[in-house]
Amino acid sequence: NETMWVVHAPGIWRFKVPAGSKSLKISFGYPEAAYTGHAITDGGEFEMILVKPGGSGSFFKIALFPASVPEHRGVQHFTAGLPAGITGEEELVLQTLPGVTTTTDWTCWGLPRFSQDSL
Repeated sequence: NETMWVVHAPGIWRFKVPAGSKSLKISFGYPEAAYTGHAITDGGEFEMILVKPGGSGSFFKIALFPASVPEHRGVQHFTAGLPAGITGEEELVLQTLPGVTTTTDWTCWGLPRFSQDSL
C-alpha cells in the first residue's frame, strides 16, 4: 500500500525536482470516505505545474468526480516524461482545487517519484 497525504482542496504542495530527472510517477485521488460518507465530495481538480527559472507551465490537469463516476474512485496513477535539461532548480507544484463546494474535498497525493530513466 502506498502512503497518501491529504491536501484538502484548495491546497498546494511543492517539491524540488532533482537535477537530471527525466520522468515522474505519482498517485492521487480521494479516500473512500470522501464519496461514500454522509457528506460527500462534489469532486475537484488535480493539477501538476512545473516551475522553472523564467516561467512555469501546467503539464497535467484532471477533474475527478468519485461520487458520480465509478472510474474516478480509488487511487489514480500518472506517469510522464519531464522536459530535457532539468537542473535541480525546478519545482513541481501539486495543486488541488475544489468543485462547487469544499465539502469533503479530501484530495490526496502520493509522494512524487522522480527518475533519471526516460520513459
